[in-house]
Amino acid sequence: TAGIGLTRIGREGGTGALNVTTNAIFNTNNLQVGRDLLSTGTVNVNTGGTINTTDTVAVGRDSATANTLTIGAGSSVNAHSTLVGQNAGSTGTVEMTGIGAQMNLSGLAPNSTIPADLDGASLVVGLRGTGVLNVSAGAAISVTPGVPTGTGLTGGMLIGGSASNPTGTGDGTLTVDGTGSSVIFSNVNGQAGFSQIGRDGTGVLNITNGGLVDGSLQTTAAIGRKIGGSGTVNVTGTGSEWRAGDQVFLGLDVGLTSQVVNGAGGTAVLNVASGGTVTANDIVNGATGTITGGGGTINANIQNSGTIGPGNSPGLMEVIGNVDLLAGGTLAIE
Repeated sequence: TAGIGLTRIGREGGTGALNVTTNAIFNTNNLQVGRDLLSTGTVNVNTGGTINTTDTVAVGRDSATANTLTIGAGSSVNAHSTLVGQNAGSTGTVEMTGIGAQMNLSGLAPNSTIPADLDGASLVVGLRGTGVLNVSAGAAISVTPGVPTGTGLTGGMLIGGSASNPTGTGDGTLTVDGTGSSVIFSNVNGQAGFSQIGRDGTGVLNITNGGLVDGSLQTTAAIGRKIGGSGTVNVTGTGSEWRAGDQVFLGLDVGLTSQVVNGAGGTAVLNVASGGTVTANDIVNGATGTITGGGGTINANIQNSGTIGPGNSPGLMEVIGNVDLLAGGTLAIE
């Protein structure tokens, strides 16, 4: 398709499969897997195959069937953004396994209804539908949003959320498992995007068994950002690490750019346990937020108006930084 085509795998109730293998290269503008209701799409990229998409990869765009994208060792998918479980009622699953399995997201949206408003690259799991993304055994995702133009969005990561138009809530789970498995956010001209886990819907980020999510160049991460949303971040296992950047907000409706709290958010849990590590400058825990986990380390200053519970008895939570226990907060210890 020479980089200008629209590719739909599974449309109008049909079943479609695309296999890109043995160092083959497939170029397209948009890749939609499970385009319509009752359709099923499957895409396999393995043994050195490459898919280049100038715009968006959507896995489970409208279909509620088993729509999947699999990226094997030594293979890659390159795009502006990836949406897993895009629209209401849709389902999508992405499996990335093995050293050299890559997803590279970068730049500004090549198309827009308002050309002056271009969005930065985004990794979105469960926008308005249900999405699952598993990164394991040394697979890696890189996100380089770029600086948006006009009123465009800044990009980054959204797990379990919605866009304001059309409205809707999503259910998303991202798991980064195993040593060498990673999701890394890079900046262009000072912009690495933001992370939201449970914006309006239900979002879960699991970093396990030595996995890494590196958002150290981001300014804001929000867990359970909007009322009705639910966000959970589990960082568990020796070597597992979330480098969360400047400020992390739990259960607070915060402006991502301004870092100004506008009011109460949804429910939020940050669980750091069994050798896991979270690093940020500050963690601000709202009334509906919980920080917990035994045997983990938090490298940050904590302002607590919610709940801190250091794991099951006997639990040990190590905080390298100041802890302020504010009015209305709870320290829960057996």
